[in-house]
Amino acid sequence: VSQSRYQMLFPKTTSLVQLAAATALGEAWCGFRIKTPGCVCLCCGESDRKLMHRQLWRAMNAFELDAAQREQAMTQLYLMPLAGKQVNMLRGTAGNELERTEFLAEFRSTLEQLATDGNFVWSLVILDPLSRFSGPDTESNNSAATQFAQAIETLCELPGTPAIICAHHSSKDSTK
Repeated sequence: VSQSRYQMLFPKTTSLVQLAAATALGEAWCGFRIKTPGCVCLCCGESDRKLMHRQLWRAMNAFELDAAQREQAMTQLYLMPLAGKQVNMLRGTAGNELERTEFLAEFRSTLEQLATDGNFVWSLVILDPLSRFSGPDTESNNSAATQFAQAIETLCELPGTPAIICAHHSSKDSTK
């Protein structure tokens, strides 16, 4: 294996796209072995379809994949470009409580249906970035953050009991 296979770029989304491709192919990622390769759902709240395909192309180039490997990866990857869409999994109610949204239920249902229709199970679901999926106050309120964690934990019940990664970048206040 050439050294370039392990040279990863550090931007958050780039790293996640590379992780998605590595998981789909069972390739090592950043020197770590993928123990449960398989189907991956990559949800990017800040990317459109063109950008996601460009990011995936770059990830495949970083792994030096040939045409057959690229084709195999694409059968294992489900790209969900969500730029400009409401994808919060929690919302505030009139009584200042949080409740799960229709998006969460629809998202789970879609992933369950894809797995059933395609006769496969999920290995990994990636949500990028947390701020697009979480809902109000999850970055500053422990109770809201806990409710969000509980909401995304329901995704672990999908076929295959996939790992869930919800990427987040720290706020400017986190350094204080």
